[in-house]
Amino acid sequence: MIIDFFETLGDDPQDQLADVWDTILEETAAFNKVQEACVSSLMKVNWPGAVSHLDKLSCRECASSLIGQLDRDNTDSALTTGKCFQCGEEYYHEQIVEMVVGATYDFDTYLAAKNGESSPVATCPNCGVDTYVEDGEVQICFSCSETFGGQCDRCGESISIHDYNPDNPAFCSYCAHVWEKVIQE
Repeated sequence: MIIDFFETLGDDPQDQLADVWDTILEETAAFNKVQEACVSSLMKVNWPGAVSHLDKLSCRECASSLIGQLDRDNTDSALTTGKCFQCGEEYYHEQIVEMVVGATYDFDTYLAAKNGESSPVATCPNCGVDTYVEDGEVQICFSCSETFGGQCDRCGESISIHDYNPDNPAFCSYCAHVWEKVIQE
């Protein structure tokens, strides 16, 4: 932020901050080293799909991006827990997975909303966490590994997570609605 400020002013931050410039660089190097370790710990996990932008995670307490796994050697996505290495805030499995999915799919979610399409991320009907991903490559909950959807038994249309009806899982939402009307009559 300081460097950006001096660039806006058209000044060289090294000239203006000569007395503290070495300290700023040391702090930056230390931050980058911790962030690299945090991202690396999350990349070790065998996620059900590709993950990215993990340097964009943000602590809910201090807004730091220094979020990593509590157990840095864990590779099992079902056992993932997290920690902010800035303030020490710990995150349960569902919370850290939700953060990872959010960072990975934020841009895709934005584009879908902008284009009037369904979001690639939804609330999982099984665990209730916003970690169900359906993006054309994967169709799975990153938190509990459940999958939903398939083909509608009545019309043969594909059932997406946004079309899934837990009361009638074999039908798309339209066919489930028709079925409920038939049953009521």
